[in-house]
Amino acid sequence: MKRAIEMSGSDITELVTEQQVKGMDKNDSNIRPSYTTERYAREKISRFASEAPAGTPDLKRSGETHRTMSLFVKGSVYDFNAQTRYFTHLKKRYNDAYAVAKSNLKSAQSFVTSNFISIFKNETK
Repeated sequence: MKRAIEMSGSDITELVTEQQVKGMDKNDSNIRPSYTTERYAREKISRFASEAPAGTPDLKRSGETHRTMSLFVKGSVYDFNAQTRYFTHLKKRYNDAYAVAKSNLKSAQSFVTSNFISIFKNETK
């Protein structure tokens, strides 16, 4: 199963990135905490065309974190990492945004199931 999840990593990462851009966390709620200044919230909407509701973080500025984010599996737990110097700070502050949202669970499960079936077929030939 671990291999099937790892094989689904880019698809699952894409789901989570799409959630973040819309300002949605794992509970299908707005990402919290919201931006601390109204000025920055307005700047995000005007300069970066944020799809998130006003004041809600979308965890995207340059796009580097989203571009370099990947899923890894350790034991029975999955998590995300990104190759940016500030990722640890983002992850700590917005932890609930780094998980598959309830509304996307079926899609994520479908990716994993499809890869699991593919692995099983190849190993039973």
